[in-house]
Amino acid sequence: MTALRPALAAVKILLVFTVLLGMAYPALVTGLARLMPGRADGSLLLIDGRVVGSALLGQAVTDPRFFQGRPSASDASGLTSGGSNLGPNDPDLTQAVADREAAVRAANPEGPGASGHPGPPRPPVRALRCPPTH
Repeated sequence: MTALRPALAAVKILLVFTVLLGMAYPALVTGLARLMPGRADGSLLLIDGRVVGSALLGQAVTDPRFFQGRPSASDASGLTSGGSNLGPNDPDLTQAVADREAAVRAANPEGPGASGHPGPPRPPVRALRCPPTH
């Protein structure tokens, strides 16, 4: 009987925490999020009463002054996903990277890497030394 008591206590604690953290807490957080329209449901876009996507998905960055996201093979449409499958030595990929770099440099002529601009400060190089072994 003494070995059974700790096992029953463990099962009771497991059930309590499963209900508390697996059901009650997520329900509470979801309920609070529902009080903020457009936040809990992912800013859904509706056409004729049918959900067709999210307003926050697939936004193309058109101004090179802003942070440039990962390039999209589908022009950030959100209807398709996946990369272009171009390899690192592909001339089309090399040209696309060069075009994007030129657009960013043209929009930020004084940015890091521009002639005369030293770029961000670099920390001093320190060699890691292993303690001597005797």
